[in-house]
Amino acid sequence: MEIFSFIISMFVMMVASQYGLYWLMIIVAGVAAFMSKEKKVLIIFVIYIAILYFIKGTAYESYGIYVAAVIIVVYLILNKGDSGGEEEALGGMGDQYGDLLKGLGGGGGGGM
Repeated sequence: MEIFSFIISMFVMMVASQYGLYWLMIIVAGVAAFMSKEKKVLIIFVIYIAILYFIKGTAYESYGIYVAAVIIVVYLILNKGDSGGEEEALGGMGDQYGDLLKGLGGGGGGGM
């Protein structure tokens, strides 16, 4: 899962928590975890939902944004070693457009 999608889903869940829409939090977490196909994303979202649920109505409710920031940092640390994941997502095709001009005769022809 790319970081932008992760952050957007985190903030949607935080806003849903502020309005008491826990069903929306569960749906967003489920869809995001299903789309990422990684168990660590599901575990992170379950922990995040639990934290937001338990701080709702307490004096710590205003710290929800800081909890989100800590969860994002944890996600970045867990994905630190995942390099080349985008190439694997493409099916091992590598650079699709790197040799585009080779078939057209461009790229270093000495006859010009």
